[in-house]
Amino acid sequence: MNNNQGRSKDVKGFTNAAFVTDGEYNTTTIIRRKSGNANNLQLEAQTVVDGTGNGSNNGGNAGSVGGGGGGGGGGGGSGNGTVNSQLMDFDDILPLIGEFGRYQKLLFLCMIPFAFFVAFVYFSQIFLTLIPDQHWCTVPELSTLPLQERLALSIPRINGEYSNCLMYNVNYTELHEKGVRVADPSWPTVACRHGWSYNTSEIPYSTVATEGNWVCDKAAYPTYAQSIFFLGAICGGLLFGWVADKFGRIPSLIGCNLVGFAAGVTTAFVTNFWQFALMRFFVGFAFDNCFTMMYILEYVGPHYRTFVANMSIAIFFTLASCMLPWMAYYLGNWQLFALVTSAPLILAIFTPFLIPESARWLVSQGKVEKAVSILKRLEKMNGKHVPAETYQIFADNCLKLRQEDNKQDSYSVLDLFKTPRLRRTTLLLIAIWMSISLVFDGHVRNVGSLGLDIFFTFTVACFTEFPADTVLTLILDKFGRRWLACSSMVLSGVFSLLATIVPLGLYSASLAIVGRFFVNISYNIGLQYAAEILPTVVRAQGVAFIHIMGYVATIIAPFVVYLANISPMLPLVILGLLGIAGGLLSLLLPETLDHDLPQTLGDGEEFGRGQSIWDFPCLAKKIDEVDDMEQRPQYFVRSTQNGASLRASTRGLYNPLNTCLTHSIYVWFRSYPLLWSDDDRHFNETLTAIMRPRVVGSDGHKEVRHFITNELKELGFHVETDEFSQIVPVLGNLTFVNLLGIINPEASDFLALACHYDSKYFPDIPNFVGATDSAVPCATLLNTAKTLNSYLLTDFKNRQDLGLMLIFFDGEEAFLSWSKADSIYGSKHLARKLSTSPDNFAKRHIDRIEVLILLDLLGTASQKFYSFYQNTDTLLQELSRIERNLMKGRQLEGHNFMFFSRRIQNTIEDDHLPFLDEDVPILHLIPVPFPKYWHTARDDADSLHWPTIRNFNKIFRIFIYEYVKNHKENVNFRLM
Repeated sequence: MNNNQGRSKDVKGFTNAAFVTDGEYNTTTIIRRKSGNANNLQLEAQTVVDGTGNGSNNGGNAGSVGGGGGGGGGGGGSGNGTVNSQLMDFDDILPLIGEFGRYQKLLFLCMIPFAFFVAFVYFSQIFLTLIPDQHWCTVPELSTLPLQERLALSIPRINGEYSNCLMYNVNYTELHEKGVRVADPSWPTVACRHGWSYNTSEIPYSTVATEGNWVCDKAAYPTYAQSIFFLGAICGGLLFGWVADKFGRIPSLIGCNLVGFAAGVTTAFVTNFWQFALMRFFVGFAFDNCFTMMYILEYVGPHYRTFVANMSIAIFFTLASCMLPWMAYYLGNWQLFALVTSAPLILAIFTPFLIPESARWLVSQGKVEKAVSILKRLEKMNGKHVPAETYQIFADNCLKLRQEDNKQDSYSVLDLFKTPRLRRTTLLLIAIWMSISLVFDGHVRNVGSLGLDIFFTFTVACFTEFPADTVLTLILDKFGRRWLACSSMVLSGVFSLLATIVPLGLYSASLAIVGRFFVNISYNIGLQYAAEILPTVVRAQGVAFIHIMGYVATIIAPFVVYLANISPMLPLVILGLLGIAGGLLSLLLPETLDHDLPQTLGDGEEFGRGQSIWDFPCLAKKIDEVDDMEQRPQYFVRSTQNGASLRASTRGLYNPLNTCLTHSIYVWFRSYPLLWSDDDRHFNETLTAIMRPRVVGSDGHKEVRHFITNELKELGFHVETDEFSQIVPVLGNLTFVNLLGIINPEASDFLALACHYDSKYFPDIPNFVGATDSAVPCATLLNTAKTLNSYLLTDFKNRQDLGLMLIFFDGEEAFLSWSKADSIYGSKHLARKLSTSPDNFAKRHIDRIEVLILLDLLGTASQKFYSFYQNTDTLLQELSRIERNLMKGRQLEGHNFMFFSRRIQNTIEDDHLPFLDEDVPILHLIPVPFPKYWHTARDDADSLHWPTIRNFNKIFRIFIYEYVKNHKENVNFRLM
């Protein structure tokens, strides 16, 4: 078998460019589709051709790295590489060893102490520096008098309240002897001379701030110390980030916790402000670096990460935060409190015995054996069994990817600012995250200015983390990021402003706490949003940079809270306005839910282009999930211009001519008036008829075959069958029937569109319907024929240069285990039949197939299609062009790119292989990686993503229409 790169067969279609190949072969890797479900899926790679050739520059993308010819990113070299595109990434092997089994649950419990560490490090300084609102100058001469008499005699009133910083400048001994008990307001005043007295009914213990008398002219000291803490967090993040990259995540985790431990314990023994500030600077090193969640999450399957990440904060962090004020209250000593909240950080020395090193870091350092040993430990504890060859494939691929990465260009955060859209997006992310960070930290520290007991208020405010994180876990993947980020920030701002127009006390505190609840939601969305929007090549650096800019904002936050000394309402006004501004800015970001995340800088520049600000993912899903198609709301409205029916999404776009369509885009759309007919009902009815168990030989199989046959006849196709019998494993002798629907059977060449219609035999899954495999592909072919029917039966009919052939292969699936003998029964038989039957054109029937386009595994979100064969690269480029034009015209629903022109140096075993052997050009439209629920019971209607299906169908039918239309005009296209 070869990969046919040396062929030069002509295909008429899209461009007059001619390509000449060197006739040499690159290594082609075959991916065998074996039986099994997601937990026992086995994939093997087999090199089928060795030789030299021109290496591709498509390496580094998951599932796109090839073997020979210098490797999937090299060039001009030779080699015999074998790469399994399904085990290219760490996340690909997690389903095999367990995504959230016993091992991950134990790791989840290991988060408990570290979540407490974060809360202690972050919030403890608040209770170390508390100062009662009621504090006054100490007058030693009046120490024997009751408090109220001392105040009445020695402290002037300002706006009805006793001054915190002034005392009367009089002879108190003389006044006391004369029996004077009330001051004369005309007496001269002076700043406190003998220190201050504090109302211990507010704060029942002395703090470092009260012992140091950080009030009046030193009132900003706690604010300075808090900002210095965040400055330490920035420095610690940079330092221990470098340590993590150089020496590993666990050494970094231990190091930052030990620094925090040493500085926190030393805090208890400081004697002045500068000593305190220096120690808090070093405690800041541990903040945000001492949490293990980011390391533990990589061992948790992608489908559980939202739950684990949010619930660990909701439960453990919230519990620690709510405990903290009462620890300070009942310990009654700030030095003891500093020791109690810092000493637990020493437990980090046990981290290596509890938490494994980051497998991704080990792989990046070439220590694949250690990573595999961790995976084997995880596999054993989860009770899974993964074959040794699977680990070997994973290890080989990791090493190859590392070699690829070393060859690739390096990127820096500066690359985010080199193109206009990406620069705008990055600046928006920075501004939004800074506002979120400032508002969040401002709310945390402003609880003491709300007129209620700070211990109670702080506890209630922190408890809002639990419902906020719980709610977010439930709705984030349903409502999307953009509108949740916007609404939560705006509501936080609104409630903060409302708190300023009600009296201080219960009402203002309640409204401010509601504002805190909403900013908790936006805080947890913020960095995840940034990580999803930024392209992979600069994602880590970009997120780190945005995170640091958030720390810059938190350095400012204590000064915003300090404005309460001017007016208690001023901090809330600023926090409210910033919240509303940050929320509105969020609307300018693209939605990321159900979109493929950008990989390259180019992807990042294009990401979100064509999205409407009014796109609501939840509304789209609600429509998509309606089971009764008769009651499905009309999702498209039709706008007619000069007889051309154009469809536009009703999500705020009723007239396509008013949706930023330029004149050129409009002219392009007008070329396809028949493609915008209402076809949703036909597609859904077709899919419903096909999506049933249809194992070869079953009643369901016969019913689906009859349905497809009748549909083809009704659409005006000449129908032929290729029937044969064969003994297969497990089920014995079966009759297979390939179906062929043909228009223009006497044409010299054919465009062949193909898929298989049988479903996989699973003895333990009798109701397996194979929604993506292959119900949706069958429905797509029939729906394309239906949509193009008026053209096919008029202008296209009776053409001699080109015919259209729809092929529905039978028996694609293996009955026992995928092998050369047990698979693709129908396509092998049909290829033999067509290759041995000469026709009136003095050539074999199979040679009349100009190109075979095979569809498989369609219908899930985030599907990506790549080119597998050099001689059909340009066809995939044409699909990509159509996709981009539709996006520019806003004709795709919440769409991100599906078609990528880069080529994968792998071949996936499928129905096209017998035709490939006969020198037929192949365009294999199968997503890489495979759908999540491939060959599982969950490959049913619930796994489908309707916007993706509609988008694919729209692109595909325009592609087919252009192909057959331009073929008639003899616009030559030579295969590479």
